[in-house]
Amino acid sequence: MTDKLAPWSDYVDILKSQGDLLELTWKPEDEAYRADVYAQLPSNLSYAYIQYFQSNGDHPEFMPLWNSVFRFQPNPDDVYYYAPLDGRRRYRIVGDRGTIHMLMFQFGNGMMGMERSEISQQHSSYLDEKDIKVDANGKFEILLAPEKPEGYTGTWHPIREDVDTVMVRLRSYDWGNEVDPRMAIDPLDPPFRKRRMPIAEIDNKLRGALTLSERLVPLFYGMQNTTLANVGKNKFEFTGYEGLGLVQQVYWPAVFEVQEDEALIIETELPDVRPYWNIQVNDPYFNAMNV
Repeated sequence: MTDKLAPWSDYVDILKSQGDLLELTWKPEDEAYRADVYAQLPSNLSYAYIQYFQSNGDHPEFMPLWNSVFRFQPNPDDVYYYAPLDGRRRYRIVGDRGTIHMLMFQFGNGMMGMERSEISQQHSSYLDEKDIKVDANGKFEILLAPEKPEGYTGTWHPIREDVDTVMVRLRSYDWGNEVDPRMAIDPLDPPFRKRRMPIAEIDNKLRGALTLSERLVPLFYGMQNTTLANVGKNKFEFTGYEGLGLVQQVYWPAVFEVQEDEALIIETELPDVRPYWNIQVNDPYFNAMNV
């Protein structure tokens, strides 16, 4: 514990070694790759501030996660939100369902990019639109509690005591016409008053936010590098991205390489029942591209 912050220059020094993350890319000697990585690092800082400082498990808020602004956008059909939780407490999520194609809540321990504990498990439980009760007016309520109150008619979902995060995916098929959900999360246990953040906690969060790239970049670059190492180029690999991806979703990544006079053609049969599927193109840094 500390009652005094380090000089600002000490915090800035934390960032200096992050240029070495370039070595994890496919072409670390390429100047254009270096420029891309350097451009991504400030985006990670913006994202890190929100993730570390915007709210906490005492007073959670749904905060922007990956989207068209923050890099590392895994799915262009999704808008992601995140809220910190304390699995020992009770919460209520209320909102308007909207009309988007899918609404999904994923509960776990150890949000991607944040410091991970010995029990980090991104998945411990899951809710999607099939599980959420929506009334005739499009309203829903989710109670996160160890026990279901007698007579409760909303969606009850118990979470484990080690849960410290919820990730929300808003998945759309028709962006121009579908309506996004509106929702909020409220704690049902004290403390109800927000407190001033202690100096030691600010120091800890600063160090976490400033080192986020050291954890998040290897994680996402590693997804593409693992596929390349496992099957090589221009071959698909079926995976569940265990511990990271959706538990009810199968992924089929491939690292492709085509010349200027070649084209990439993908042909596949689709299952008769497919609540959702897509084909997306990522850049060499796992950012979804709008093509």
